[in-house]
Amino acid sequence: MLIRSPSGDPTLDRTEAMLRRLQVCGSAEQAAFLVAEELPGLVGADWAAFFAAPAAGRDAAERPHQSLIDAALAHSCVYSHGEPPTVAAVPVCSAGTPIGVILIGRAAGLCGPQLRTAALVAEHAGALAPSLPLAKTA
Repeated sequence: MLIRSPSGDPTLDRTEAMLRRLQVCGSAEQAAFLVAEELPGLVGADWAAFFAAPAAGRDAAERPHQSLIDAALAHSCVYSHGEPPTVAAVPVCSAGTPIGVILIGRAAGLCGPQLRTAALVAEHAGALAPSLPLAKTA
């Protein structure tokens, strides 16, 4: 007998599965790797990356899309580039403080549902951050 979720929506099922995997990450590095590896397939993007905040000096200057990262961190909201947006920076906040940014990109442009899913992942990652070993010592 096949048991399905009430929604019958495979995207919702995959999102829930990713969020469950995110909860069992043992470090910030594992969580960042999971986001970078799984978020593009989940939302149909070309790529994703996580950047911890704050970065200063040379490291920050060498990051791609630094202006988007800075804006997302400064205002704690999603910033994007292009019309339709081809790159977006989604802040990851813990206890109201930005701790990093998920960058997501798609050459054909990102749409609202893709950005909302990325924001949901960022919200869960932010809630998880205090329990991760690196988050306590950073």
